[in-house]
Amino acid sequence: MQPGSAIVNISSVLAYTTAGLPQAAYSASKAAVVGLTRDLAQQMGAAARHPR
Repeated sequence: MQPGSAIVNISSVLAYTTAGLPQAAYSASKAAVVGLTRDLAQQMGAAARHPR
């Protein structure tokens, strides 16, 4: 990636809760995006944070 680049992840509230519908795969994939983002932010530290 070029300096100053950004990765934007889009998830859903279903990553944290359920809508009462049978959509386990959808919820699991959204939770995975949230987990990946948190893990990468921790690994990259301050280099991964851009105030916006």
